[in-house]
Amino acid sequence: VYSKDDLTYIAGYPDKTVRGERYLSRAEAAMIFYRLYDGYYPKFTQSMNSQTITDVKAGAWYYVAVETLYNAGIISGYGDKTFRPNDPVTRAEFALMACSFSGLPRVETAAFTDVSKEHWAFVAINSAAAAGWISGYGDGTYRPEQDIKRAETVALINKVINRSITLERLQELGVVNPYTDLVESYWGYTDLIQATV
Repeated sequence: VYSKDDLTYIAGYPDKTVRGERYLSRAEAAMIFYRLYDGYYPKFTQSMNSQTITDVKAGAWYYVAVETLYNAGIISGYGDKTFRPNDPVTRAEFALMACSFSGLPRVETAAFTDVSKEHWAFVAINSAAAAGWISGYGDGTYRPEQDIKRAETVALINKVINRSITLERLQELGVVNPYTDLVESYWGYTDLIQATV
């Protein structure tokens, strides 16, 4: 699925910001995974329509991404038939998306102290951790209900698809930072530049 080394899978905003510390919305997450497939999507197993998902309207900038990934079984809605595209993605939800996207093997050995076997995403979180899709905090926790940030997301995805670059190499290549809110000293600078430029 990673057919292009230089695949751009996340975009900045029209005001020339990238907002690394902002939460990742569910629509943005869908767009990331949609772009990562680069056109080679799994076989569709279901069909999104106005009855299966009621709050994703045709013409929305994320419609095709949500529809495609829903049809392929990569993402799902809530019990009330909503997708809630503008809501933040929690760290648990991101782990589940990563597992669905990658077809990761089930791992049932607890990776974090704050994710019990009773948690709805227990297997997904452990599987994603074993594959390197996610990482926890220094205190051994994962904090599954915490919203995931945009910079955290690209750092994790770049790691999984083996994309890394140094600040020195970006400078050698003459890559220009197009964002008004991103500085070279920011911890996620190189990841955000590589994912967006």
